[in-house]
Amino acid sequence: MNIELTDAGKRFRFDWIFKGLNYSFHSGQRYALLGPNGSGKSTLMKVLSGHLSLSKGKILFRENEKTLGWRGRRGLFSTWSAGSRMGIALRNVDYKQKPLNLDRRELEQSIQAAEDERQFWHGRAAQCGQALELLRQARPKVWPGSREELDYVIYKTENLVTAFGLLGAGQEAKAAFDRAFLPQNAGETAELGRQLEQARTALDRSNRLVRTIAEQMVPYAHIPTERHILWIFNKAIPSHDAAKAYLAEVIAFHKQQSPIPAPDTRNNP
Repeated sequence: MNIELTDAGKRFRFDWIFKGLNYSFHSGQRYALLGPNGSGKSTLMKVLSGHLSLSKGKILFRENEKTLGWRGRRGLFSTWSAGSRMGIALRNVDYKQKPLNLDRRELEQSIQAAEDERQFWHGRAAQCGQALELLRQARPKVWPGSREELDYVIYKTENLVTAFGLLGAGQEAKAAFDRAFLPQNAGETAELGRQLEQARTALDRSNRLVRTIAEQMVPYAHIPTERHILWIFNKAIPSHDAAKAYLAEVIAFHKQQSPIPAPDTRNNP
């Protein structure tokens, strides 16, 4: 593993322990930290090990030329990895087939797992929402010189609230889409249509939120950490568009198979 420090700095209150540090540590090499007591040796080691965050600059971890994570812009928030589930994919179903070749037990287990995860992300969003309200209340009481730091924390917390809402909406769409095919196996077409519409509502919300997150991040795209995360969200947007198009096809097919009968306008005898 290689560790790269760029313009790294750490301070406690108003005193800088070290700052402006640019250096790379490489696996297999030996290093010695020399300096008098209080020069920042222990603090630097704690930063390198992840026990302390930077006050300035960034720290990048690489292994086999793969970026493992950033600890940038004060290291207050962990980054989203490239494998983060910001994209979405609905179950691939041959929806034109009758009867559907689906395992009802597996379908029910998948629905329960999606519901459990939806509730988890809903809880995380609520927690961050409470923290966001406290941060906004604290802002007028913070010294002007420290408001830039606080504004960044507020921005990241807003970003997390939106991201957790996105993840929750994605799971809600998956659960509703899977639930739609339970009644189809039983011939309940009206319930199938209702669940598909619920999936579309959740998918529309997740589609909107993934774009909202990207818009929130644009003003901070000059920061390498944020630019990297923005790339992840932009990469996820096509999967949301594809899921939306796929769901529209399923709904259109269902409506063709079960058209709503026209009202009887004839006079009763």
